[in-house]
Amino acid sequence: MTVSHAVETEADELKYGLVRSESFEFPVVDGVLLLSLAKNYGGPEDVLTPHAALQIAAIEHLRAGDVDGLKEWIARHAPIVAKLINGHYSTYLDFATDLDRILAPAIDRELTAAADFEVLGDIGTRRSLGDRMRRPSNARSVRAAHQLVHRARTAGRQLTRRRDPAGHRDEQLHSYYLQRFFSVRASVTALALRHLPIGGRVLSVCCGHGVFENLLGRIGPQPDNLICMDGQLTNLLVVRELIGTDADFICHDVQFDWPFVDGYFDGVFSSTCLPEIPAQKFFIEEAVRVTDRTGWTLFDSIWAMDSGALRIDPYRYYRYSQNFLEHIRDYVPMFRRIVTDRSLGFDVSGAPADYLLSPQWNFESGDVDEAVSSPRDVEINVLAVDQDRFRGFDHVDRLRLSPELLSFSPAFHVEETAASVTLVRRRQYASPDVNFASRDCGTLSRIRVIARENLADPETLEELFLSGLAVLLPRNFEDNQRNLRSYASVDGM
Repeated sequence: MTVSHAVETEADELKYGLVRSESFEFPVVDGVLLLSLAKNYGGPEDVLTPHAALQIAAIEHLRAGDVDGLKEWIARHAPIVAKLINGHYSTYLDFATDLDRILAPAIDRELTAAADFEVLGDIGTRRSLGDRMRRPSNARSVRAAHQLVHRARTAGRQLTRRRDPAGHRDEQLHSYYLQRFFSVRASVTALALRHLPIGGRVLSVCCGHGVFENLLGRIGPQPDNLICMDGQLTNLLVVRELIGTDADFICHDVQFDWPFVDGYFDGVFSSTCLPEIPAQKFFIEEAVRVTDRTGWTLFDSIWAMDSGALRIDPYRYYRYSQNFLEHIRDYVPMFRRIVTDRSLGFDVSGAPADYLLSPQWNFESGDVDEAVSSPRDVEINVLAVDQDRFRGFDHVDRLRLSPELLSFSPAFHVEETAASVTLVRRRQYASPDVNFASRDCGTLSRIRVIARENLADPETLEELFLSGLAVLLPRNFEDNQRNLRSYASVDGM
């Protein structure tokens, strides 16, 4: 690929322009390469970022050297992208709240329309209306009634948000994407990463909103060069603008060939996304292919139908049917068939303390088969390395977390007195979801009282982190965010 139009640069890097290949000319928008010739992402997400239209608009405007015109187009047709580019959001929670405001009615509209097919979408409401009106479920009058229900729901949500904006923000704080940052599973991932040599070039695939990127450099070194690749431009901008990640960004559908030569990266990381990729075999092959023989390829937090996921879910608006594996144990023979030139280590997810001092990936076939025959959890982690050339696991000591890095988990209310801090578990976390913690973690403490003077003590900090009470939040996660240092003395009140 070569740069065909360098319209705007910043610090010797292409900010707006076009990159030419043998078959196409791809745009660079605000430093992000919009690479794949993919269909629209599909469903309500296209309300946020109409990818195909954006790519074409970018090409036309940038060929004319019209960056201002492109920005105006984005503001009209992808306003949330424009807000991210312009630094509109001060915190990640601000963004998440605005995202829900835009996306929720679009999801409801999609599910209402899909119900016309009688097997997809909000079929519960459609059937209920059909029964009440004593008409066939696909009758025009029932469809019209359903559309009225959709409009009423949207208006009701808007009214509730206007009346209780704080409640809406709190609701988002405990949604799936935000929970991922302070889940116990994220702490397990952080501890597992400490054992891998993080250096050189690292690729983050399907980076989402940047859980991995948030952990890098917090309890270990930063890579020399990080590349984040995701199919949604919005995700990449969130990682850059709100997680504050210094990286190169590529918007690409990972079901197409990955744009890297063999062995280009020293580490390749993905988390939770493999089961969501229809072409799982291709994804695994590409991830291993672009990893150097001395490096590592980590497929973190892989799940299957054990977790409660359904292959056909009429309410899963972004993909109604999906080729999920039935059990996490099914991934063991699958990986062994696909990855034949590397050694494979498997780990069924456990509690944070398990990962404190040693890596948990098991490379012995017999031990692995026994562990997955009756697994302790619903997620499995897979590491691929060339054991003859792999640089080896890093030796780690006990955690040395500073109070400046840690925050109390949003899973708790925080109450203060002059001498202590009391954490009271929120009702949503009385029985944590499988996405939040492994089965081995048990339940979070209901109440915990901590003396202020102990909040600078390394052993106390380690124990709080391992028990899910203290977490590594992004620096701009929410308003009035405080680290543990601010609680260590009465002056922080």
